Amino acid sequence: MVYDSARARTVLFGGSGASNADLADTWEWDGSTWTQSVSSTTPSARSGHMMAYDSDRNRTVLFGGAVYLPSGYLMLGDTWEWDGVDWVERPTSGGPKPRWPGALAYDAARSRTVLFGGVTPGSPTTLFADTGEWDGSSWSLATAAVSPAPRGAAAMAHDGARGRTVLFGGLSTSGSMSTVLSDTWEWKSWTQEWPQASPPGRQYHGLAYDSARGLTVLFGGCAGVQCTRLNDTWEWDGTSWLQRAPATSPPARAITATAFDTTRERLVLFGGSGLTDRLGDTWEYGACPP
Repeated sequence: MVYDSARARTVLFGGSGASNADLADTWEWDGSTWTQSVSSTTPSARSGHMMAYDSDRNRTVLFGGAVYLPSGYLMLGDTWEWDGVDWVERPTSGGPKPRWPGALAYDAARSRTVLFGGVTPGSPTTLFADTGEWDGSSWSLATAAVSPAPRGAAAMAHDGARGRTVLFGGLSTSGSMSTVLSDTWEWKSWTQEWPQASPPGRQYHGLAYDSARGLTVLFGGCAGVQCTRLNDTWEWDGTSWLQRAPATSPPARAITATAFDTTRERLVLFGGSGLTDRLGDTWEYGACPP
């Protein structure tokens, strides 16, 4: 999910619905109503895909994901863009390898959509640690002296005030051991941050940048390789993580969709995987007292 600032709409595409059925529907939220958008072309049904909003070209960018087949998951490596009227598939020659669920965010300071990591299941499972950038016409592989460890199910958001793309957590492996991560990294070139306090390790969490308050907001996800659902809220100011205690909070969930509505200054959260089933609720979060 992303926020289209040119049209003042939060855009949602696809995901995994009831009975693990992958979806190919496009919905938009205006702050009071969800409206389904029907276009002449559309990406195929999928889940675990990545989306970011290119505010320079007024396009929602979608990359990859997977579709569940009786024979297993089919990984996708296609790139699509949504202009509010139609989806258009873009050429991806030389682009990132097919994967899910990586992290994607739009770096407005450099006019690039940035991708990091992701997973391709198999024997063995492949975890990526590459950084790809989409400039609106082609993908390129960025080089960095240091980089976060390979991982999937991390989350990323761009801090526009500081010109840094923030990455937190995800799931990594070493040999036969899986590890849920709690590290914070920032991209202009990759730099690991070492705050005194940090959210517990997690995967499949929501992350969005609150441009009204200059804070990156994290919600939920799941802890441990058994994916224990969480519903905690944390905020990153570029130096420290602070846990917040809103008076009300969404039920615990993972794989939720989040985006920040810059017009109404609210973080929008939709759905996810709850304690027992898929969720279809919509929540909004704004400033709360310290």
